Amino acid sequence: MQNDLVSVIIPTYNRANSLGRAIESVLNQTYQFLECIIVDDGSTDNTGEMVRRISDERVVYVRLDQNAGACHARNIGILKARGDYIAFQDSDDIWYEDKLEKELACIEEKNADGVFCQMYSKRYEKAKGIKFPGSFFTQRKVTIRRILTRNFASTQTLLIRRSVLREIVFDEKLPRFQDWDLMIRLVKGYKVVYLKEILVEQNMSLDSIGNDPQKGIEGINHIMEKYANDYKRYPKLNYFNYYLLGSYQMKLGEKSSEALWNSLRRNPFSCKCWIKWLSAKFLMKK
Repeated sequence: MQNDLVSVIIPTYNRANSLGRAIESVLNQTYQFLECIIVDDGSTDNTGEMVRRISDERVVYVRLDQNAGACHARNIGILKARGDYIAFQDSDDIWYEDKLEKELACIEEKNADGVFCQMYSKRYEKAKGIKFPGSFFTQRKVTIRRILTRNFASTQTLLIRRSVLREIVFDEKLPRFQDWDLMIRLVKGYKVVYLKEILVEQNMSLDSIGNDPQKGIEGINHIMEKYANDYKRYPKLNYFNYYLLGSYQMKLGEKSSEALWNSLRRNPFSCKCWIKWLSAKFLMKK
């Protein structure tokens, strides 16, 4: 695989202050045969000027006239990619220098179509981070039942064959959980493996989509509707969806007890869900 080109796609919107570190972590990989495609999703800051100052022929800059969201930008990047494999980086995050090297070796060893690694996730720059996936994903084998339960692969941890991603692109209708949706479809038709090693540092900012409960509600509802037939086959696997739905509703001050009760019906031994349901039932005014 030492002669396989890897295309790294970075969607960005008004992240000139952090984008440089993300690009640097890609260009400094121990695996050097790569191209770094920055898809500027209509930024209004000095993103373009900053990228053009990078004197590395592996950097490709694509400017979109209008902001259409990260998934659209990623799909544009997939169309532009020339590599045998495609990886994704976010403009706030850092890759460890051996990320691509180790993931390529894992794909070759397991004869897989894609791989994802563990990451160290920090909500804010000075906050204490957590490992993701954590203890809830203890099995190395990636199955459809596991991925329907909850997402355990974030976009910036993925490395996938380009031929696969040309068939399965990002769902641009989803306001959130696009990585989860992509993984469900990948696991259904292809072999995806897990490399249990932290190779990515995620830095979530205050205005990250992951901090928007309304987008969380819309995303969860879309996932449950899109894969309704799968959840009918495995009805108990939906418990975490309802838990998330109730949690987001509570953040918005909405009535959440019904969603949380639906979670408890499917997983009655969840202590944290019982606590949240009791809080929603008796402590919240709505």
